[in-house]
Amino acid sequence: MQDGIDDVVFLSLTYPGKIMANIHVSWLDPQKVRKMIVVGSKKMVVYDDVADDKIAIYDKGIDRRAVLGENMDFDNPRPPEFNYRSGDILLPQVKFIEPLRVEAEHFLDCIKNKSTPLTGLAHAREVVSILEQAGMAGVK
Repeated sequence: MQDGIDDVVFLSLTYPGKIMANIHVSWLDPQKVRKMIVVGSKKMVVYDDVADDKIAIYDKGIDRRAVLGENMDFDNPRPPEFNYRSGDILLPQVKFIEPLRVEAEHFLDCIKNKSTPLTGLAHAREVVSILEQAGMAGVK
């Protein structure tokens, strides 16, 4: 650890609609990991920037087991039972384009055509706000 430098950060974000994100970053980590896992109610998607197959879609999750002959959930106080589902994995082919190149081309296109960037001023304010709040959370 160095004074004034965060070597490792663990950040949890909560958004409306039961959406949350857990972020782990470390500029000193010996392993290059650039992975995002999105868990949905039906499937899961893993984006791995350093893998050959950058996107994997998993048919994986749990489904509440139906109980025949019961009227309503509150009539039977037993805990619910679940069926665990682990199905196919889909690896869609995605043409790789360097992200920084795409960002720079979009920036130049906005200047050339006088159009609004996808990540304009409102987005920048939101990012700075999140970073400020995250920074304050770790201050003691």
